[in-house]
Amino acid sequence: MSATNQESTHWVSVTALIFCGVVAAMQLGKVAIGAPLLQEQLNFSFSHIGWLTALFSILGMLGGIPIGTLVMRHGQRRSVILGLLILAFGSLASTAGTSIAWLLAFRMVEGLGFVLVIVACPALINRATHPRHKNLTLSLWSCFMPFGMCISIFIGGWFTNWTWLWWLCAFLPLVALALVLRFTSPPPADLVFPRFKEIAAQLKQLLSTTIAPVFTAVFALYSLMYFALFSFLPLLLVERMDFSVAQAGYFTAFAALANATGNLGAASLISAGIERGRLLLIACIVMIACGISLFFANPAPILALVLCLVFSGTGGLIPATVISSVPRIAPTAAAIPVTIGLTMQGSNMGQVVGPALVGSSVEHFGWHAAGIIILLSGSFACFLILRYLSKDTLGK
Repeated sequence: MSATNQESTHWVSVTALIFCGVVAAMQLGKVAIGAPLLQEQLNFSFSHIGWLTALFSILGMLGGIPIGTLVMRHGQRRSVILGLLILAFGSLASTAGTSIAWLLAFRMVEGLGFVLVIVACPALINRATHPRHKNLTLSLWSCFMPFGMCISIFIGGWFTNWTWLWWLCAFLPLVALALVLRFTSPPPADLVFPRFKEIAAQLKQLLSTTIAPVFTAVFALYSLMYFALFSFLPLLLVERMDFSVAQAGYFTAFAALANATGNLGAASLISAGIERGRLLLIACIVMIACGISLFFANPAPILALVLCLVFSGTGGLIPATVISSVPRIAPTAAAIPVTIGLTMQGSNMGQVVGPALVGSSVEHFGWHAAGIIILLSGSFACFLILRYLSKDTLGK
């Protein structure tokens, strides 16, 4: 096979795997855009909607390392295939009932499929990628969440019945499955998967280092800051800037999409020689500045929108930098899934803690409390970066 053909095969495989991530992220976004339909057609409360959303993050927070261990034991490609099948089944089965207990039960099923896909895909992308493209492909992978969320928000607005949206989200994983089967290669027949004893030794080695827990903590603090703003951005725009609900929704989707520009920019900046620790530090400082300006300075609407875009876009540098560092943090290439699981647990912890902490604080102390949370979280992240990551030990 020629070099050109090899390059083409590589990009097709990577694209198929990134599409798997986008489809998985749509399962998270469908509840946000489907909330009005669920309230209208099933009489769900805000609390019900909140639990449907939170289950994904809670499963990721608790199951990242255990599921990463299973992925290492049974193989990444098998795990992606199984995860996509579970996503399709969970979304389709949800439409067979109308009670909150029924939807929550199959939301947990969807969550399992989501974690399997998100933990296994980066290892397959790393294996399929030429060394000179690893920073780029893993940064492209980190775009799966903003792209999936935005697609859900925009497409979801076309539906007038919640079951139609759930049916679409059951069909798309099957499309992704067909692409995986067609464009990714199965592991060699003689490949021996590690035993649990070997996996435990690698996990112990991973956790015994400083750098992996620090990257995980920074990822958690980033998620806390990001969701501290974006979980309540539509409400902020409506209450303080007189946006309509529709206008607030469209802008929130656009601002979330800006996060992908930071994901993509990280690859170019790392390849240009900027240290990963410095990149993380700059992103945290900018997020702090934008966050406290939004919540303390009460800026004019146009300036507030610019601050949101800068907050989101610059913040996107962080997940891409963390994810692209995973192959260097992992003790071995086979340990990439459990390393992704560790960092994902940090990310999901921020997603769970951020909205809950901000919601309670704003309710009791006003919008300024959200600014204080962003300031404290960002400052702690800066401390960790300066203390442990100021000298880049990972290379480009």
